Formats: sequence, C-alpha cells, structure tokens
Amino acid sequence: MSKESVEETDVLIAGAGPAGSLAAHQLARQGLRVLLADKAKFPRTKVCGSTLHPCGIEVLEACGLGRLLPEAMARGHAVPLLEARVFTAGRLIEIDLRGSLAVGRDTFDLALAKAAVEEGAELRDETTASLEDGPPAGGRRRVRLRGPGGERIVGARVVVAADGLGGSLRRSTAARPQAGAQRVGVAWTTADAPEAYSTGRLFMASSRGGYVGLVRLGCGRLVVACALDPQAVRAAGGAGSLAAAILDEAELPGVPGMQTASWHGTSGFPAASSVLARDRFFAIGDAASFVEPFTGQGISWALASARAVAPIVASAVREWRDDLVQAWTRTHARVVGRRQLECRALAWVLRRPQATHAVAAVLSSAPRLAAPLVRRLTR
Repeated sequence: MSKESVEETDVLIAGAGPAGSLAAHQLARQGLRVLLADKAKFPRTKVCGSTLHPCGIEVLEACGLGRLLPEAMARGHAVPLLEARVFTAGRLIEIDLRGSLAVGRDTFDLALAKAAVEEGAELRDETTASLEDGPPAGGRRRVRLRGPGGERIVGARVVVAADGLGGSLRRSTAARPQAGAQRVGVAWTTADAPEAYSTGRLFMASSRGGYVGLVRLGCGRLVVACALDPQAVRAAGGAGSLAAAILDEAELPGVPGMQTASWHGTSGFPAASSVLARDRFFAIGDAASFVEPFTGQGISWALASARAVAPIVASAVREWRDDLVQAWTRTHARVVGRRQLECRALAWVLRRPQATHAVAAVLSSAPRLAAPLVRRLTR
C-alpha cells in the first residue's frame, strides 16, 4: 500500500494493554471493524504491580472473559492474594486482600489481546500510532501507523487512546503539567528470590525515596515494581540500589541481583491528565488519567474504563454527536475519577513523612480501620 493510500476502519485503538484490548474485545463483538495497534512485540514486559482487585475481576466476568483467570492460575501466571504487608515509618500494617489476584502482565495482556482477536479485532504489534494534524475529514480521523511493513495512513471513524503514560496519542493530547515532584516507575522480574516472599502475599516497603512492591506468582517468579523519586535514584546510584536500600530500611530480605538488574521503567509519572475526549477521540486507562499505583488499582481502572467507553464509542461510530464528549467525561468521572481522588489523597500522605508516621501508627495498632477504605477501593 502506498504512503498516500488510506486504510479505513471503524475504530483504531492505540495500546493493547488491559484497557485497549478489552475495549477492542467489546467493540469487535458488536460487529465493528477494530484495529488494535501496540508499539511493543507481544508478549512483553510491563511496569506494573501486577495486582487485580475484585472490581477488575467483576468487569472481566461481566464482559464474558472470566475464564481467563482460572486458565492463568492453572498455568502459574496468576495467584490468589491473602493480604498485603506494608512496611512504612518503622511499622507493619497488614491489610486483607482476599478476593484479589497477582497476575503476570506479560501473559495476562497477551490473553486479553488474543480474546479481542478471537472476536474479530486485528492486532498489529510493533506498531506506533500518531494522530495526523487537523480536524476530522469525511467523518474520520487520520492516524499514521509505523510498523514492520512501513508507514500507512488509517482513517478511523473513532480513535481510542489506550497507549498509557508514554504513548504518542497521549502526548499529543496531554494537558499542561502541574508543578511538583514526579516519580519514576520501574519494574523487574526474577526467578531467584528469598523464600520469605511467599505466594499469596503482597509486600510493600515505603520510605521518603519512594516505595517498592513485591509479589510472587504461582510459577515462582517474583515481580518487583517501584515508584521512586528521581533525585533519590541519582543519589543512590541507580534504581536497583535505591530499591535495595528501601527494603533494607524496612528490614525486608534483599533480592539477589537487584542492584545490577536491568530494570524496565517509565520516564516519570505525570502530574496532569490528558484530554479525555474530543471530536471522534476518546482516552481510556492511564492515557486518560493516572494516579500513583500504591493501591494496585491500575489494572482494574483500565478494565473499568474500557467497559464503560465501549457503548459510547459504538454510538460515535454510528453517528458522531458533540454531546458524546461530555458523556465520556461524566462517565469516566463516575467510574474511575472518584476512586482516583481517594488514591491521590493516599499519595499525598506518603510524600509527607509526618503524615505517614501518624497514619502508620494508627493503622498498625488498629488495622481494622483500614478495612473500609480497602473495600471501597477494591470492590
């Protein structure tokens, strides 16, 4: 196909993570032509705490994909969680996580993408997507795809940005960043880890320099995910060294190879959200809005936003109306936004040592006080 040729589709979705793949699944099963593009080659590693809470599980079941989780557990790619053990301000806080799962993002995301393809969506990995300048023409938005087959232009009735924090569509619609420190997200997976990090438990160590989460999957792999202060990373001599220091401060066992490991990372968690919607364009998942992932809600929020946006996108394909922009803005606020406000409050506390000490003192002596918040966030 020549560079000037235009390929047509009903919906183009950039990003084949949980949000993009579930949205593609829901739209394709309605008979729409869906093109799903992702810059990575699948399966791929993802920076993530790997926690899937009951609210996310309920979304999968409502979308007819509940079968994916028993299949993942049978293969050791997912494991039920019993509790979170949070070490902060010299104290231990134990939080009941029964009903949640730890999932391997490489296998979980691949399973979701395959489910979308089974419904008729087309997946193109190793392909980047960028919006062409100018307003929609002829009832379509133009998107430039760059992949192994070269460049091509796609005309889509609706474009969905599900390309996360570093995606090109998100960058093209990002709001002006707010002042304030940003943290970087890094992750690493290893098969060589102390037995103290047992399956069924999420371990979290928090300090002034950031926090480190560790969870062991059924197959034995230990997933380590961190949100770290960039200045603290530089002072420590690298993300691995800082993560090791945070674990040592919390009196948790060190992980062999952590300091010299090859970490996967983000350029920094944003302090502002993207544009949620505009003419024939919608953003979902982390591309829509982002909160530091201390509560492990990222996957569940992504799935919830994908399910919620699907009927709005389907309506936009049939006939574009300007009120669909406000429809998604209101729906996103109801489905995801209110929960994110609570997590922003928690992030505010974690960045302030005095507040962290006060909260930790209360919850470590009376852990039941955390139960209502945990239920609200995860169910």
